[in-house]
Formats: sequence, C-alpha cells, structure tokens
Amino acid sequence: TDKLGNPADIWDGAGQVIVADGYINKRIARFNSDTLSFAGAEGAYAADPTGGTREGSFDQSQATSTNDGGANPEATSFGDIVHCVVGTEDGLVFVCDRRNNRAQVFQRTDDGDLEFVRDIVIAPETGGTRTVSDITFSPDGKYIYIADMMNSEIWILDRETYEPLATIGRIGRYPGQFTWLHSVVADSEGNLYTSEVNTGRRVQKLVYMGEE
Repeated sequence: TDKLGNPADIWDGAGQVIVADGYINKRIARFNSDTLSFAGAEGAYAADPTGGTREGSFDQSQATSTNDGGANPEATSFGDIVHCVVGTEDGLVFVCDRRNNRAQVFQRTDDGDLEFVRDIVIAPETGGTRTVSDITFSPDGKYIYIADMMNSEIWILDRETYEPLATIGRIGRYPGQFTWLHSVVADSEGNLYTSEVNTGRRVQKLVYMGEE
C-alpha cells in the first residue's frame, strides 16, 4: 500500500503529502508530512483503490493510446494517468483524471481522509492524449484554470459554480498556442506559466491583462 507506481504529481499541505499515483496505481496516495508514513489512499469517488491497481511497468505508449476504448467521464475508477493533484486553503483537493477527460474534487476531512465532492468534465468526447492534465487557480480564488492537453487549450471556470467561462489557446507553435500542453501554474500577479512536452518543448508566460 505504501509503494508508489510512477507518480505524476505531488501536493504538500494540511499535514499531509498527497500524491497523484499515477501511471500504474491509479489512486491518490497520502503520507504524513512529518514522518512520511503512509496515511491512506483513495480511488475515484473516494472508493477503496485496491481493486484498481495493476502490475507491470509503464510503457510510454499508454500516454497516447486509444486502445482502452476511449474516455469515460463516469468511470468508477481512475484512468491509467492520474496526472495532477492540487489542494486549496479551504480544504479541497482537485485531481486530474486525464484519460477520462475529467477532474474530481474532494474535501479533506478532520481525519485527513478525502470525501468526493463532484466531477468536472472537460471536452468529454476528446480522444488521443485526452484533456485534463493540470489545474491551477487565480490568486484571488475566483477562477480555476484547467490545462487541456489534446485540444491545446486552457479552460477558465468560475471557482464557485464550476461553470466554464472561456478558453485560451489553440493547437500551434506560435505564442499563445500549444503543442502537448502539459502543465499550468498561476503566480501571485495572475500570470500563467505553461509547459509543453514531447515535440512542444517549451515554457510560455501568459501575462495577466486584467478583466473587462
């Protein structure tokens, strides 16, 4: 239970290190921040993830394969790339289930466990590398930014209602366009930084210009 299987992301807060675990184990694994002892794990919908693990090594073809039958935003287990984990100060944990074109939102309990709150489905019919690869938030907490790998867009959602408001970007190699969009992070001034992997091979800074 305490061994990771090609983890993809990590978040440290509220006394726990929470790991998106990941390409093999298909779960969220939690460890005590001080001792790093194993504290628990959750699968999709906060279910026991034991039945969702599988043996074997990760093959890079899993990152692009469509042989799994396609995304299923209602799947009862995570897909084979639990790609990000991001916590918030108000006790929520957002998890990228990239292969199923969704994020799942959890609430941290007083015991440190995670309780399921809701799904956030992004472009559910998308194939290929699929959609939800990373999540960040505006510094004022009003907006959620979700990196959509396959469609090369950043989705902007209202933080309170989870309603999609707009998208940024499209496929391409010019400034403001993306190829293999992998991660997104906001700084304290509201600027966004993105990374592109595979043939993208760059970092971009998107400067915050205010709201109209």
